[in-house]
Amino acid sequence: MRSLSILLLIPFVASGTATAQQYTATPITSANSPIFSANLFDLNNKGQVLGAACITNCGVNPFPAVWSNGTFQALPIPPGYVFNASARDFKINDSGSVVGNVRQPVTLNGNAIQLPQVVLWQNGNPTVIQPPASLFPGCSGPPSSLSSALNSSGHILILTSFTADPSFPYPGRCYAYWIYPTGSSTLSFPFPPQCLGLPGAAAHPMSFDALPFKGMNDADQVLENIVNSYCGPPYVNPAPTTTYDPAVIQPGGSFSYLPASSLTFAGAGGARSEEIDNLGIVQGFETNSSGQPTAVIWDGNGVHVLGPGLVTWLNNVGQALYAPGNSPLLWQSGVATSIQFPPGISPVGGSTLNDAGQITAADALNHFYLLTPSGTCGQDVTSQTQVTAGGFRYNHATTRFTQAVTVTNAAGSSITGPISLALDNLPATATLFGISGATQCLPPQGSQYTNLATSSSLASGGSVSAILQFFNVEKSGVSYQPRVITGPGRR
Repeated sequence: MRSLSILLLIPFVASGTATAQQYTATPITSANSPIFSANLFDLNNKGQVLGAACITNCGVNPFPAVWSNGTFQALPIPPGYVFNASARDFKINDSGSVVGNVRQPVTLNGNAIQLPQVVLWQNGNPTVIQPPASLFPGCSGPPSSLSSALNSSGHILILTSFTADPSFPYPGRCYAYWIYPTGSSTLSFPFPPQCLGLPGAAAHPMSFDALPFKGMNDADQVLENIVNSYCGPPYVNPAPTTTYDPAVIQPGGSFSYLPASSLTFAGAGGARSEEIDNLGIVQGFETNSSGQPTAVIWDGNGVHVLGPGLVTWLNNVGQALYAPGNSPLLWQSGVATSIQFPPGISPVGGSTLNDAGQITAADALNHFYLLTPSGTCGQDVTSQTQVTAGGFRYNHATTRFTQAVTVTNAAGSSITGPISLALDNLPATATLFGISGATQCLPPQGSQYTNLATSSSLASGGSVSAILQFFNVEKSGVSYQPRVITGPGRR
């Protein structure tokens, strides 16, 4: 029996340009159905699109809605609240749960105002989320909250402030980020280590970015942008300008700063992080000396300045959707792959990218489309194989569960590579680390998969083994139905 054993790693590829990927377009608006009236908000791995929709009078009566396979589902606004169509506050996960913001009309100090509040829609039913009193002892006045991120397990990153907090908008006991439903606070103001030796460092207050462009991945790692007017790059006191120092905060409260690029050290004003994927890759932007945004990626190989423009989305395969000069690219591990959209369709400000490689885009008339990578499909050979899975072990160093799996060719002839293992019906609390993608071509859509052998075929009786790694923030059981997909083509 021939066997091959591998440990799943993420390879680094030298910088270059790969062959253009082509897409087919599915319209998500039509004359006989609701239409999305604003930038699209989010796209999950099931191909469900979240956005602001309308039927008539789109400038006055928009509502949140989910498009799925040609059907719209309107999300009701809780009584007494008003829809707040802000793209940065709305997310949808693979379970179909949606988080977003509404506004609550209140009278404060004789003034009529609208306070933002976080709403969670599950099975289409809305629940307004209230901040835990334990995180805000002694705070008074009505709270306001904004949602920043929603992960696979249903954890929501929320920014809550109380109007009576005299320190607003700076850090105070009545102003904090926290995670629902755990109630744990992520409020942390890690002082840049380069600043610690400078005069007055111990007494200088730090604050964080008031705009909730924060990211959180399935391991509950959170991004934070520290507003630094004390000793920002090039780390002297006084700083030549206020900067934003991006940091990654771990669930236990420890933190690490993302390295500054040469652009930052040139005095461009620091960097802002926006999204973090399950690999720990971060996308964000810096501002160059001309005031133009410049796309930046942080990964295990350091910081990469992509060039003028903004990265619009980052998926868990490590791909970033990037459109310099409106010419879309997929950037991954130093390789920029050009994207060939159908004629007349281009990325928009709210374009999104999922783990299956699907992208949302629009035409000149602001009609929206779901773009799906085109090409042949692989072959489901599960019935011709035997999958043997070991028990789960927890690795305290990586905070991930591990499991050994072996796929054996039980057919009478060889199986053509590549060989992929898809995990169907994986619980929402568990996420496969280091995925190669999510299935789309072969149903069910949205199952995470990993490539066990990238090119070689598997002879009859032969086997291929791997060590799978899982995030599971709930520390609960992991179960799934294995599916073996082989041959060239999409999964």
